[in-house]
Amino acid sequence: MNPIYFPFTYISEPVADALFSCFNKIVLYQPSGLHIPANIKRWAEKGFLHIRIPIKGDEEKLDAVLKDYKVWANLHQGEDIAFFKTQGNRIPFFDELSVSQIQADIKQKKQKNSADPLFDARIFLDIAQEFDRQNLEINHDLFLLNQMEKNLIKNLKGEDAAFDSEVTEFERLELNDPGDYMTSKRIQAWARLFQHDSEMSDLFVTSSRTVKEYLFDKAPEAKIIFRVDSIPVYKRCSEPSEKMDNWRDSLMKYIERLSKEDQIVPEDTFECNSFNEDRKLSHAKVSFTLYIIPAQDPCCFFNRYIQRGLSSTKEKKVGLKIRNTLIGVIGF
Repeated sequence: MNPIYFPFTYISEPVADALFSCFNKIVLYQPSGLHIPANIKRWAEKGFLHIRIPIKGDEEKLDAVLKDYKVWANLHQGEDIAFFKTQGNRIPFFDELSVSQIQADIKQKKQKNSADPLFDARIFLDIAQEFDRQNLEINHDLFLLNQMEKNLIKNLKGEDAAFDSEVTEFERLELNDPGDYMTSKRIQAWARLFQHDSEMSDLFVTSSRTVKEYLFDKAPEAKIIFRVDSIPVYKRCSEPSEKMDNWRDSLMKYIERLSKEDQIVPEDTFECNSFNEDRKLSHAKVSFTLYIIPAQDPCCFFNRYIQRGLSSTKEKKVGLKIRNTLIGVIGF
């Protein structure tokens, strides 16, 4: 059983490295098989990611609507979708007002299409995925430019130009959290996909501080099981470390116990200090915090975030008895 990354359908390379430091494989949803990013396909081929498409069908219809959206966006901003970037606290064409306007324009062109919340969720997630991908690319380019400027200044001053770039880029992830934008709509759209997934999981992992805060504002019964700080980030290009493999295996065994026990089982200790000298691990560090929503299975838990509810019991094919919902949060 592998953890599911949420509520995003896109993962940047630094986030993928952080996730791989804790888990052998991550499940990532896609709204369709039409526009899977190249890096996602590559990681899936290497066995790190398992791509799952909970809702299939209507691909031609979905593609047509997305083309309409891009035409709409181009008419309002420019020649390509690369306009997705921050302007102060507002993201052009990625706020509630703009999405509502896009949906209204699309409906005027497609009066024959009846309202379909699942189809709308797939459209939203596909647009959000493109936004996340290009926004991360822009932020990465800005980061590299900033690094060049700092190194140039150091060289002009005759100082050592060596720079802690990995740590700085991880810090940027915390400052540029994609979950900041349309948080509730992201979670609602993702939850609709989850409710149609035929495979059950006990653990859901996010790297968004904003998403975590939104979830637990509506789930006061959530409890912290444990937190592990200073986990060295694993370099995916290297062969696995035996110590890291053993740690990840012990973590997953403990998590599987938590999902099925009526009571919270005693906390195991996961020591990371012994990994610090491993050459296959970078000097960047992340944290992992595990939360439990006791006595509530994942279907019921995520159903609370879907407006005008969707019956989870009729949608899911439950193959395992999962008594608790577990949420993992990666911190940078």
